[in-house]
Formats: sequence, C-alpha cells, structure tokens
Amino acid sequence: MTVPASLTRPMSYAYKMFTTSMRMSNAKARTELGWLPRYADCAGGLAAMSD
Repeated sequence: MTVPASLTRPMSYAYKMFTTSMRMSNAKARTELGWLPRYADCAGGLAAMSD
C-alpha cells in the first residue's frame, strides 16, 4: 500500500521519512571487514529463503 506524501504533511516527521532518500553504501564494510553479500541480488536471497 502506498501513502500519498500529501497525506503525511500534518505529521512532519512522517513526511520527511517518506520523502527523504536514505541510500547508503556498504563499501566501507566491504573493504574494512572483507564482507561480501551472500546472494548477488534480492531475488537470489528470496529464492534461498523459500527452499
């Protein structure tokens, strides 16, 4: 279900949460910890969960 952003304006915190991009990079974890994702993409992870 998608909530139109205009409906969240009375609740300023909700409006900010729904309209702000929170993209992050895991580059630091990869380089410092040698971390690699177990699955190449979301579809691979979901398929593994259903097995």
